[in-house]
Amino acid sequence: MRLEISPSSLGNVKYPCVSRACCPKGPRSFRMRSKISKVQGFKGANLLCDSQLISIFEATLSVLYSQWYGDEGQGLSFQNCVHAEFGIPRRNYLRRRMNNPTPNQPSTLAACCAVLVVGALLLAGTGCSEYNKIMKSTDLDYKYERALGFLDSNKCYGALPLLEEVVSLTRGTERSVDAQYNFAKAHRCVGDYYLARYYFKMFAKTFPNDPRAEEAQFESAVCSYLLSPKPSLDQLETEQAIEEFQLFMDRYPASTFRDSSQVMVDELRHKLEVKSFESAYTYYHTENYKSAVIAFENALKEYPDTPFREQMQWLIVDSYFQYAELSTERRKLERYNDTIEAFLTFVARYPESQYMAQAQNVHDRSVKAIDNLAANRPIE
Repeated sequence: MRLEISPSSLGNVKYPCVSRACCPKGPRSFRMRSKISKVQGFKGANLLCDSQLISIFEATLSVLYSQWYGDEGQGLSFQNCVHAEFGIPRRNYLRRRMNNPTPNQPSTLAACCAVLVVGALLLAGTGCSEYNKIMKSTDLDYKYERALGFLDSNKCYGALPLLEEVVSLTRGTERSVDAQYNFAKAHRCVGDYYLARYYFKMFAKTFPNDPRAEEAQFESAVCSYLLSPKPSLDQLETEQAIEEFQLFMDRYPASTFRDSSQVMVDELRHKLEVKSFESAYTYYHTENYKSAVIAFENALKEYPDTPFREQMQWLIVDSYFQYAELSTERRKLERYNDTIEAFLTFVARYPESQYMAQAQNVHDRSVKAIDNLAANRPIE
């Protein structure tokens, strides 16, 4: 099993000094503020064998070089790192750059040594032989028991391969039902929310009469909630999560998970409200006032209870006014009148608004502009 690592899964940690004995060409000591501590694979490091740890080191180093040296650091392996430091003629252009790092970039040698130190510490406590014995055992009951033990101890990476084997070899049996549910739990435990959602959903669909079907459907919705991105990104996952929670609450109206579901739905809806407001405000900020009016009005229709309602109503007034100001002479009168109409709607809804002074100023300027247009209009 090859464990993949993404920059988002890495945390911050300070490692001990690396001595000259480890790095004969490097400084006497080096404290690296690295990004290795929260690699998901390290949660179960005491269950990983050498080959798996090597995969972790290679992937970790690739991430580190990508972050330290930009695009030129993509694809470097530990071997490339050593080559670059000790002069073997590979990627010479990159070696020159890495051996003369900027103040924010640790030296190549320091990076190599840090990875070596972390690797030595992890390999010292792997306990590979014990885990290999479990994997090689032909006793499925024993494997399943150990998998549940790993899952209960939050050593989820150790539980996954065992549960996968148990699920594949017990299909159609009573044991398979429990194994499939725990297999879904293990995927959620390691943070693989896409697969966890899939397996929870399949469990609820395949075993609708199982007492855990309700919880499985709830967990599927929770996985979608956890996959929901920040408001500035596409909100397809957010909409899917809301839909799943609504389906769950409709199917289990008396569920003990109902309150939690409603809290998460409210949070997801707020995210959509923020997305809608920010999208409309982008038009306003870029002086595309006609589109801003349409976007703000659509947002108010779609989210009538949004906390941005008052601000959006004022921005509609100002967008109409700015649009009128930029219009041709023959269009100004109509658009100033639209501004006044939007102002009256705003005043009726928010008579004590914090934006009232600004709105009143826009109204007065619109009235004055209309009077000037009328005075300068030729008599027909």
